[in-house]
Amino acid sequence: MKMWITCSLCALTMTLTAAQAADVPTAKKALELANAKFQSGSQNQVIRMEGAETDSDLRPRQWDVTFYDSNRANNGTVIRVKDGVVISIGGAMRIVDDARWSRFFRNFSGYDAAEVFNLARWKLDSTDALAKVAALPGMNNVQITDAKMVLKKLSDGDVPPIWQVRVKARSRSKPSLEAWVGGAELSAETGEILKNEIHLARLTK
Repeated sequence: MKMWITCSLCALTMTLTAAQAADVPTAKKALELANAKFQSGSQNQVIRMEGAETDSDLRPRQWDVTFYDSNRANNGTVIRVKDGVVISIGGAMRIVDDARWSRFFRNFSGYDAAEVFNLARWKLDSTDALAKVAALPGMNNVQITDAKMVLKKLSDGDVPPIWQVRVKARSRSKPSLEAWVGGAELSAETGEILKNEIHLARLTK
Protein backbone atom coordinates (compact mmCIF):
# COMPACT_ATOMS: atom_id res chain seq x y z
CA MET A 1 0.00 0.00 0.00
CA LYS A 2 2.79 2.39 0.98
CA MET A 3 4.67 1.58 -2.24
CA TRP A 4 1.52 2.23 -4.29
CA ILE A 5 1.08 5.65 -2.68
CA THR A 6 4.74 6.50 -3.28
CA CYS A 7 4.53 5.49 -6.94
CA SER A 8 1.31 7.47 -7.36
CA LEU A 9 2.92 10.57 -5.86
CA CYS A 10 5.94 10.18 -8.17
CA ALA A 11 3.68 9.85 -11.19
CA LEU A 12 1.67 12.92 -10.13
CA THR A 13 4.86 14.94 -9.64
CA MET A 14 6.14 13.93 -13.07
CA THR A 15 2.80 14.83 -14.66
CA LEU A 16 2.72 18.25 -13.00
CA THR A 17 6.32 18.92 -13.97
CA ALA A 18 5.64 17.98 -17.59
CA ALA A 19 2.52 20.13 -17.65
CA GLN A 20 4.39 23.11 -16.24
CA ALA A 21 7.19 22.66 -18.79
CA ALA A 22 4.65 22.58 -21.59
CA ASP A 23 3.19 25.88 -20.34
CA VAL A 24 6.47 27.82 -20.64
CA PRO A 25 6.13 29.73 -23.93
CA THR A 26 8.81 31.02 -26.25
CA ALA A 27 8.85 34.76 -26.98
CA LYS A 28 6.77 34.32 -30.13
CA LYS A 29 4.15 32.28 -28.28
CA ALA A 30 4.11 34.80 -25.43
CA LEU A 31 3.34 37.51 -27.98
CA GLU A 32 0.42 35.46 -29.30
CA LEU A 33 -0.94 35.12 -25.76
CA ALA A 34 -0.51 38.84 -25.10
CA ASN A 35 -2.20 39.80 -28.38
CA ALA A 36 -5.22 37.67 -27.49
CA LYS A 37 -5.78 39.80 -24.37
CA PHE A 38 -5.15 43.18 -25.97
CA GLN A 39 -8.45 45.01 -26.51
CA SER A 40 -7.26 48.41 -27.73
CA GLY A 41 -6.63 47.49 -31.36
CA SER A 42 -2.87 47.82 -31.03
CA GLN A 43 -2.08 44.13 -31.41
CA ASN A 44 1.40 43.43 -32.78
CA GLN A 45 2.58 47.00 -32.14
CA VAL A 46 5.51 45.62 -30.18
CA ILE A 47 8.25 47.87 -28.86
CA ARG A 48 10.03 45.58 -26.44
CA MET A 49 9.93 42.10 -24.92
CA GLU A 50 11.75 41.10 -21.74
CA GLY A 51 12.19 37.50 -20.59
CA ALA A 52 13.30 36.44 -17.12
CA GLU A 53 13.03 33.71 -14.47
CA THR A 54 14.25 30.84 -16.64
CA ASP A 55 13.27 27.26 -15.95
CA SER A 56 15.62 24.25 -15.87
CA ASP A 57 15.68 24.25 -19.69
CA LEU A 58 16.62 27.97 -19.69
CA ARG A 59 13.26 29.07 -21.07
CA PRO A 60 12.10 32.39 -19.56
CA ARG A 61 8.97 31.69 -17.54
CA GLN A 62 8.01 35.37 -17.53
CA TRP A 63 7.66 37.71 -20.51
CA ASP A 64 6.84 41.42 -20.29
CA VAL A 65 5.53 42.57 -23.67
CA THR A 66 5.48 46.35 -24.22
CA PHE A 67 3.08 47.56 -26.91
CA TYR A 68 2.78 51.02 -28.41
CA ASP A 69 -0.65 52.19 -27.27
CA SER A 70 -1.75 55.77 -27.92
CA ASN A 71 -4.67 55.29 -25.51
CA ARG A 72 -2.23 55.31 -22.57
CA ALA A 73 -0.63 58.35 -20.99
CA ASN A 74 2.89 57.16 -21.86
CA ASN A 75 1.78 55.55 -25.14
CA GLY A 76 2.58 52.13 -23.79
CA THR A 77 0.89 49.03 -22.40
CA VAL A 78 2.76 46.18 -20.74
CA ILE A 79 1.25 42.71 -20.70
CA ARG A 80 2.94 40.16 -18.46
CA VAL A 81 2.80 36.49 -19.43
CA LYS A 82 3.98 33.94 -16.87
CA ASP A 83 3.97 30.16 -17.31
CA GLY A 84 1.74 30.51 -20.34
CA VAL A 85 -0.89 32.71 -18.66
CA VAL A 86 -1.48 36.47 -18.92
CA ILE A 87 -1.27 37.64 -15.30
CA SER A 88 -1.35 41.44 -15.65
CA ILE A 89 -2.11 44.28 -18.06
CA GLY A 90 -1.11 47.83 -17.25
CA GLY A 91 0.45 51.07 -18.36
CA ALA A 92 4.12 51.17 -19.31
CA MET A 93 6.59 53.49 -17.65
CA ARG A 94 9.92 53.78 -19.37
CA ILE A 95 12.91 53.40 -17.11
CA VAL A 96 15.96 55.08 -18.67
CA ASP A 97 16.90 52.46 -21.24
CA ASP A 98 18.70 54.60 -23.82
CA ALA A 99 21.36 57.01 -22.59
CA ARG A 100 22.25 58.39 -26.04
CA TRP A 101 21.78 62.16 -26.09
CA SER A 102 19.79 62.01 -29.35
CA ARG A 103 17.15 59.88 -27.63
CA PHE A 104 17.66 60.92 -24.02
CA PHE A 105 14.50 62.98 -23.65
CA ARG A 106 12.36 60.13 -24.98
CA ASN A 107 13.08 58.41 -21.68
CA PHE A 108 10.74 60.97 -20.08
CA SER A 109 8.23 61.54 -22.86
CA GLY A 110 6.77 58.07 -23.25
CA TYR A 111 6.95 55.65 -26.16
CA ASP A 112 6.94 56.55 -29.86
CA ALA A 113 5.37 54.72 -32.81
CA ALA A 114 8.79 54.75 -34.52
CA GLU A 115 9.98 52.25 -31.91
CA VAL A 116 7.57 49.52 -33.04
CA PHE A 117 9.48 46.78 -34.80
CA ASN A 118 8.53 45.00 -38.00
CA LEU A 119 7.47 41.48 -36.97
CA ALA A 120 8.32 40.18 -40.44
CA ARG A 121 11.98 40.91 -39.63
CA TRP A 122 11.86 38.92 -36.39
CA LYS A 123 13.10 35.49 -37.41
CA LEU A 124 14.89 34.10 -34.34
CA ASP A 125 12.71 33.02 -31.44
CA SER A 126 14.06 33.13 -27.89
CA THR A 127 15.24 29.51 -27.95
CA ASP A 128 17.17 30.15 -31.18
CA ALA A 129 18.82 33.25 -29.75
CA LEU A 130 19.95 31.47 -26.60
CA ALA A 131 21.31 28.57 -28.67
CA LYS A 132 23.43 31.05 -30.65
CA VAL A 133 24.85 32.50 -27.45
CA ALA A 134 25.51 29.03 -26.01
CA ALA A 135 27.56 28.21 -29.13
CA LEU A 136 29.95 31.16 -28.73
CA PRO A 137 33.66 30.36 -28.25
CA GLY A 138 34.47 29.05 -24.78
CA MET A 139 30.85 28.44 -23.77
CA ASN A 140 31.38 24.68 -23.94
CA ASN A 141 33.53 25.07 -20.81
CA VAL A 142 30.61 26.36 -18.76
CA GLN A 143 27.03 25.50 -17.96
CA ILE A 144 24.54 28.32 -18.47
CA THR A 145 22.35 28.40 -15.36
CA ASP A 146 20.21 31.49 -15.95
CA ALA A 147 19.50 34.07 -18.63
CA LYS A 148 17.75 37.40 -19.11
CA MET A 149 16.60 38.37 -22.59
CA VAL A 150 15.47 41.61 -24.24
CA LEU A 151 14.12 42.01 -27.76
CA LYS A 152 14.01 45.53 -29.19
CA LYS A 153 15.24 47.80 -32.00
CA LEU A 154 18.46 49.78 -31.69
CA SER A 155 17.08 52.72 -33.69
CA ASP A 156 13.89 54.06 -35.22
CA GLY A 157 12.69 53.06 -38.65
CA ASP A 158 12.48 49.74 -40.46
CA VAL A 159 15.50 48.07 -38.93
CA PRO A 160 15.52 44.51 -37.57
CA PRO A 161 15.10 43.95 -33.86
CA ILE A 162 18.02 42.63 -31.87
CA TRP A 163 18.29 40.19 -29.00
CA GLN A 164 20.25 41.20 -25.91
CA VAL A 165 21.04 38.10 -23.86
CA ARG A 166 22.70 38.19 -20.43
CA VAL A 167 23.83 34.88 -19.00
CA LYS A 168 24.76 33.39 -15.66
CA ALA A 169 27.19 30.48 -15.90
CA ARG A 170 28.88 27.81 -13.82
CA SER A 171 32.36 26.44 -14.46
CA ARG A 172 32.30 22.79 -15.53
CA SER A 173 35.73 22.14 -14.00
CA LYS A 174 34.92 23.98 -10.76
CA PRO A 175 31.13 23.87 -10.25
CA SER A 176 31.38 26.04 -7.13
CA LEU A 177 32.26 28.99 -9.39
CA GLU A 178 29.08 30.61 -10.70
CA ALA A 179 28.40 34.21 -11.74
CA TRP A 180 26.73 36.53 -14.21
CA VAL A 181 29.36 36.70 -16.93
CA GLY A 182 27.99 39.37 -19.26
CA GLY A 183 26.02 39.07 -22.45
CA ALA A 184 25.79 39.28 -26.20
CA GLU A 185 23.76 41.10 -28.83
CA LEU A 186 22.59 39.42 -32.00
CA SER A 187 20.34 40.21 -34.91
CA ALA A 188 16.88 38.71 -34.45
CA GLU A 189 16.59 38.59 -38.24
CA THR A 190 19.83 36.87 -39.31
CA GLY A 191 21.30 35.52 -36.07
CA GLU A 192 24.55 37.45 -36.66
CA ILE A 193 26.44 38.16 -33.44
CA LEU A 194 26.72 41.95 -33.22
CA LYS A 195 28.49 42.21 -29.88
CA ASN A 196 30.03 39.68 -27.53
CA GLU A 197 30.64 40.95 -24.01
CA ILE A 198 30.68 37.61 -22.22
CA HIS A 199 33.69 37.44 -19.89
CA LEU A 200 34.21 33.88 -18.69
CA ALA A 201 37.29 35.02 -16.77
CA ARG A 202 34.86 36.19 -14.09
CA LEU A 203 34.51 32.56 -13.11
CA THR A 204 38.17 32.40 -12.08
CA LYS A 205 38.04 35.32 -9.65
